[in-house]
Amino acid sequence: NSGNYLEVGSEGEDVAQLQRDLNFCGYRDQDGNRFVEDGDFGAATKYGVECVQRFHRLTVDGEYGCDSDISLMCEVADIQRALVEHGYNITVDGASGQESCRALNDFQLRNGLEVDCSCGDATRAKLGI
Repeated sequence: NSGNYLEVGSEGEDVAQLQRDLNFCGYRDQDGNRFVEDGDFGAATKYGVECVQRFHRLTVDGEYGCDSDISLMCEVADIQRALVEHGYNITVDGASGQESCRALNDFQLRNGLEVDCSCGDATRAKLGI
């Protein structure tokens, strides 16, 4: 047992939540596509984890352990807090879900942005983060 939280070969709802969070924060796979939220930790999800690790200056190993989890959850929470500051009544819990996605989509629609439940560079700029 390597002690890793999630790694290539992992499956299930925890992986699907990771994939949702990657999409919500604007990360893309190696081909520039959104992550398929299928609960299967394969090469694309590993690449996404590596992107999170690079962004947060963590050890880049593609394994989703405690430091990667905390960093991504804080990133989600930062987006949620920004949405709250813009008047959205959502829970700031560090996990993207339907409530956060609806708020982000509404914010994007009201600000002339692509409506995709993904907080990319343009959306981050409008949110002020």
